[in-house]
Amino acid sequence: MIDRLLITIAGIHGALGIALSAFGAHMLKSKLDAYHLDIYNTGTKYHMITSVVLLILGLSIRPAISYQNMTLKRSFYMLLAGQVMFSGSLFLLCMQLGYNKIIGPVTPIGGIVMILAWLNLLFLRKRL
Repeated sequence: MIDRLLITIAGIHGALGIALSAFGAHMLKSKLDAYHLDIYNTGTKYHMITSVVLLILGLSIRPAISYQNMTLKRSFYMLLAGQVMFSGSLFLLCMQLGYNKIIGPVTPIGGIVMILAWLNLLFLRKRL
């Protein structure tokens, strides 16, 4: 029972971290000065690091859980794809190649995929 709870917390915590980062980037950017926005961003970075640690701990407590589990594999690949789309598009936008109309929409799609990957972990708790 504890294992299910830990996986649930890790999934919700990770999804919340992505949502908080998006909120800061879209809603707070025009409302906070650079100093406070930096503090907010530091908080979201730590939130995400903690999310990963919670997930690792939750999975490590029960050795019967393996990487063969389809839910874990699905989350792994969704997180990987979302991260490549999200971060990759941001890196390309920073290079100012002139393809902003093409690259720009990829960023929120990557963010949504990462949120869904974290929420996918909620299905894992049913199998524990």
